Amino acid sequence: MGAAYAKGYATAIMEYVKKNPKETQGFKMVEYDFAPFQPESQRAVRGVTTYQYSNSDDWIGTDNHISGAKIMNTNKEGGHSIDSFSKYIPELPIEEDNIKKRKEKLK
Repeated sequence: MGAAYAKGYATAIMEYVKKNPKETQGFKMVEYDFAPFQPESQRAVRGVTTYQYSNSDDWIGTDNHISGAKIMNTNKEGGHSIDSFSKYIPELPIEEDNIKKRKEKLK
């Protein structure tokens, strides 16, 4: 249920961004959903890049698709345990452009 909870936070943050364009100029948000519960009932928040990691043998989260999310390749085995996803954490896609811009500003 963490993925749905995260979407509530993301929605509120994106509403703030929309209402405060000067203060939030260049803001980007990324969401990573691991083994989301009832993914077919969820939708990626507009303006938030969402990546979904699911295992086909997960009897709790299932590997159905979150509408608007980018489906990431997993081993499709391993059930619901976060341990089955730990090898993907060091390779999470990131917003490279923002990182480069931040490093340039610090120079």
